[in-house]
Amino acid sequence: MRAQQHRDPSPAKLIRPQAVATQLATTPTIAGLDCTQALLRLSGNLTMFHTLLHRFVNVVPATMTVTNELYSAQKLEAAAKQLHYLRGMLSNIAALEAHRLATDAESALKVDASDSGARLLVLDDTIYTNYRAIRAYLSELDHDTPTASEQR
Repeated sequence: MRAQQHRDPSPAKLIRPQAVATQLATTPTIAGLDCTQALLRLSGNLTMFHTLLHRFVNVVPATMTVTNELYSAQKLEAAAKQLHYLRGMLSNIAALEAHRLATDAESALKVDASDSGARLLVLDDTIYTNYRAIRAYLSELDHDTPTASEQR
């Protein structure tokens, strides 16, 4: 068996520090999110960040509803799985406080802690605050983006 030779990554896959620094100079401010950290994770790709924010707005309300319904039905393992999925989304957009709360709630559900319901309520409030801030940012962003007819 031949030893694999080390190959240099293609130039397209290299992180370009100057491009990332330029993108970070225009980092948005969204309450509850560490946008700088999120963009660093995404190599400064603001378009990808916006895609993740849209996904959050479109998916998270239903995810929280399902999680709360599963908890109410005492399906704790299934509710914990929903929170695990949610944690990934929160991590991607660097919603640090919400991520911490989701981690705590998931852990509480796994051990059937008596305060699981209270933890879910606090998480729900924090998620809703993040949701409103992200919606406001995206609304402003959409308002600032010219339509096809305006670009002519």
